Amino acid sequence: MRNTAKEKFFGWFDKNLPRQKRKNEKTYRGIFMGFFQYESPPHEWFFTVCEDDIEHKVPTMSSNLLTGVQHGSVVEVGTEVLPGARVEMIRRVRVLSRARNPDTT
Repeated sequence: MRNTAKEKFFGWFDKNLPRQKRKNEKTYRGIFMGFFQYESPPHEWFFTVCEDDIEHKVPTMSSNLLTGVQHGSVVEVGTEVLPGARVEMIRRVRVLSRARNPDTT
């Protein structure tokens, strides 16, 4: 009986409150500039995203998720910071359509 009340109580929160992002997750949104590998060791990979005149260069593990994304696309990249690592793991990539300016026709 006690577990049923507990499940019902916390189940209400799960249904009605937005989920919070974990502390080890990050989201980068902006114009995709590319996915490259450093020339000098350790030959890690990184991607670059520009957002509001700020360039984010994010060290990451090698991933196939960014291979089809074209330079200049507006993207949202979700990563997970690995504990004890110097790189982030790419979890998801969304290519967004650019918002049209209402002043232009």
